[in-house]
Amino acid sequence: MSRDCGGQGLCGKCRVQTPDLPVLEADRRVLGDTLCARGWRLGCQHAVRPDTADGDEMAQAHIAGTGVTEGTGSTPRLAALDIGTTTVVLALLDDAGTVVKELAWGNPQRAWGADVLSRIDHFASMPPDLIRTLIEPHLQGIDRLVITGNTVMTHLWLGTDPAPLARVPFTIPHPDPVITHHGSRQEIVCAPFAPYVGADIRTGLQEVLAADHAESFLYMDLGTNGELAWYDRGTLTLCSTACGPALEGAGISIGMAALPEALVHVYHEQDRWHGHTAGDVPAQGVCGSGLISWIDALRQADLVTPAGKLKGCPPVEGLQLTQKDIRMFQLAKGALQAGWQLLVPDPAQVEEVWIAGGFSLGLNADACIRLGLFHPAWRGKIRFCGNMALKGACRQVMAEDAMPGDELTARVLELEKDTRFPLAFARAMSLQEAAA
Repeated sequence: MSRDCGGQGLCGKCRVQTPDLPVLEADRRVLGDTLCARGWRLGCQHAVRPDTADGDEMAQAHIAGTGVTEGTGSTPRLAALDIGTTTVVLALLDDAGTVVKELAWGNPQRAWGADVLSRIDHFASMPPDLIRTLIEPHLQGIDRLVITGNTVMTHLWLGTDPAPLARVPFTIPHPDPVITHHGSRQEIVCAPFAPYVGADIRTGLQEVLAADHAESFLYMDLGTNGELAWYDRGTLTLCSTACGPALEGAGISIGMAALPEALVHVYHEQDRWHGHTAGDVPAQGVCGSGLISWIDALRQADLVTPAGKLKGCPPVEGLQLTQKDIRMFQLAKGALQAGWQLLVPDPAQVEEVWIAGGFSLGLNADACIRLGLFHPAWRGKIRFCGNMALKGACRQVMAEDAMPGDELTARVLELEKDTRFPLAFARAMSLQEAAA
């Protein structure tokens, strides 16, 4: 199986939690003794199938925290699917639109890399129906399915080579909604806005615009690919910035998804360090929101400089961050901050900030502002709203006669062509409040 390092046991992106496997020298070299003792191994060095990658995380068919409320409706007939680079979430609805059940899995495509460019590179070697294999057992009796996600993920779902998204002139093979049938079930893949501003932003914005919203708002869907939308009195401007996987716990030495064993909050008081996990159980790693909390606590304790130099990291439940972890976060934070700085003419003009993405529900606004992820002018304006892409897809699956979000038009700011971006990104690497 292909990996970013060609299966040489160098990058660590294929790590899996399978304690029954023997510890190899490559495991110790890349992961370290602590993670090996916790059962983590390099998948490319062991006989691990893609459908068991990430151990229990992949097998677990229900992960809380996406923000979609489940009800006690009748038999589900409709479904909405959000295919994220890291997580796949399926909502099952009854005819009245009540979410009967919500299921989530780690995206098994991560065995071919944590980011969308890796998935594009490995399209030919990836089994075509990985996501369908996950969800199909839960779609019995479903009449209609709406699929959303970033542009690469929706094309992989359709079995279409996404290579044109990664090379000049950056064309979209399927720029419009795609309607197909799987047996008697109608399946609608929502349309993207641009190569790296996907259908997930379209359905998420649809949900915001259907709610009570300000006349000028910033919408940010935070994940491996940070997608931003600036709505100003009917005018919509979008951009995408490559945050990388750190905000979702990937690429971090002790990173993991927001499972019960993940640290979600770290703090210190009276020289003692404390951590809380999502499930109030012993910690096995840290998720994206926990990483932000931890780095904020280290900054407040003067153990990380504004430039990102790690002076020391007292252990929290036997876990520690490394200098590389801090750098990975800086790259994500710098890309995000530079994105909204170039997208929004004046941060003080923003009347409301919607922060989407499943992990947003665990964020602390003050910590994000102190580290520069968000602007200080947004204090009191921030709304953490969970998986808006999925909520919007749930709304769209009820609209039988409407193409999902087709009426939305926008201007796209292409940051890769913006000569201001490199300097903005370099300045945004600093771990401190953004300039007023």
